[in-house]
Amino acid sequence: MSDVNVRAADPRNLLVVERASLWLRNKGSSDPADWREVGSIMDVEFDPTDDRLKHKSNRRGARVTDREIITDRGMGVNFKLEEINLHNLQYIFGDGEDAVAATVAMKESKIVANPGSGGTIDLGHTDIKNTILRSPALDGAETTYVETTDYTVDEATGIVSILGAALGDETTVPEVHVFFEKDVEGQQFRLFPGQEIEVESQFSVLGEGGAKQIYDVPSAVLKVGGPITFGNGDAFQSVPMRLEALGGSTGALGTGTLVDEGEVD
Repeated sequence: MSDVNVRAADPRNLLVVERASLWLRNKGSSDPADWREVGSIMDVEFDPTDDRLKHKSNRRGARVTDREIITDRGMGVNFKLEEINLHNLQYIFGDGEDAVAATVAMKESKIVANPGSGGTIDLGHTDIKNTILRSPALDGAETTYVETTDYTVDEATGIVSILGAALGDETTVPEVHVFFEKDVEGQQFRLFPGQEIEVESQFSVLGEGGAKQIYDVPSAVLKVGGPITFGNGDAFQSVPMRLEALGGSTGALGTGTLVDEGEVD
């Protein structure tokens, strides 16, 4: 890289960010395949902190600060995760171990119109279990019906059949609430197991032409930066995160590199 002031040479430098990316891998790993990009991130900010001890003197009149020293220095990177996949969920919920294959009984429910005497209800799911039928009466009381007495369930097809007039008519019981479970397979991880996730990280900012910025933080702790919300359907889910840098053997928190235009296309 030349020693020319690239910021002065190209007025676009550092002004328009085309892409910001963050790569992580668990601390202690040396396998390049362990690096993972967390995907789309937003609201990225570096947050430096320091504690200073000030010395004051009144030798020349009014008491003023004549010296200060840094007693503690830190740096965090705040950002929001926008891609909610398995690995990012593990980062969010603080589980640094590998996820394991698991089967879980997922609970489901549906509110359907009363099919009437001898009618059927198609739940739209197959291979279900633990089906329960309830209906709120007009006076607010709740009735729980008895399987094989008031209804039967074909668990393979997810069809509920009403026996006779067990549910009454549509005027007395206009709706039926059906609860059931379905076994689903997935990857299971722990929620906040009580340990920190220590990572190695590389953060890069690729601008429109000119210089690029690359920041390597070889030792950091990844943590949630605020409440985890699931949204209300009006916006995509995002989760605030914070990467807290840890001091290395040299005392520095990491390194920054400025890359000439053309080195990263």
